[in-house]
Amino acid sequence: MSHTGQCLCGAVTYEFADDPAAMGICHCKNCQRQAGSAFSTLAAVAKADLKISGSPKVYHDSDTDSGNP
Repeated sequence: MSHTGQCLCGAVTYEFADDPAAMGICHCKNCQRQAGSAFSTLAAVAKADLKISGSPKVYHDSDTDSGNP
């Protein structure tokens, strides 16, 4: 089953064929802020299986307890 999605404005779209290898929910303060919610949902997909159209921007969150972005 193919999975698709896009950013709010539609400038960036994504597609992957198989189900995610892993899924999770994070409740850390940074994920709450970026999602505007009590949590953020996450899915792990093999990079080779992910097709992205558009020009996504990368954000590295360095304000973490582990020190890893």
